[in-house]
Amino acid sequence: MNQNNRGKMQYTGNIILSYDIFEKAQSLKDEIALRNEIVRDFVCEEVKMEDAHAIIAQAYIAEKEKKTIIIAAQNFRNEAQNALLKILEEPPQNIHFIIITRNKTALLPTIRSRLVLEDLREKSEIASFGLDITRLDLGKIFDFLKNINASEGTKTSGKEMIESLLLAIHKAGIKLSEEELEMFDNALLELHNYRRISLVITPLLLMLLLRQKTNNAKRVL
Repeated sequence: MNQNNRGKMQYTGNIILSYDIFEKAQSLKDEIALRNEIVRDFVCEEVKMEDAHAIIAQAYIAEKEKKTIIIAAQNFRNEAQNALLKILEEPPQNIHFIIITRNKTALLPTIRSRLVLEDLREKSEIASFGLDITRLDLGKIFDFLKNINASEGTKTSGKEMIESLLLAIHKAGIKLSEEELEMFDNALLELHNYRRISLVITPLLLMLLLRQKTNNAKRVL
């Protein structure tokens, strides 16, 4: 974000919130490439200091035409964000940044203030998951997976199912650890490799069942 001659703030990039970080990064890259525009992407689980240095170096490679730099990640280390602050505020000529992540809280307020925020997670209504995740047992999971196998869908329906499961988890007040969130990222990646939906969703449900049993055991004690 910088200022024009009248002192009005001008934004120089975007933050996109998406449940499917990696798919959104790829679709944006393809879309920009189809317009014959220059695009470079940095896609990883976590943006570290070395990634920030690589992004800055790429931004300073001069281009006569507009160049979009896509940064897509689940997590961003604070020191990496601080290193990117100046170039996000005053990017070189013709450079446009797009940051893609799942939650805006992954980014420092100083980063968020420099870019336009677009929340794609709320663009469409997410269907209910179809299984009460607060009262799981192996029998219910088996029946649920059997129904999935009977009507095996497309990669898109698998993505929607994972999104609806995340929404159900949020509504149930369940806070996932970083390791558990990574399981969801891996599940989305497996869908891209055309794995069956039932095989992708099974580890997620078993993880929730284990959490439920652990919490119940603690209450008994």
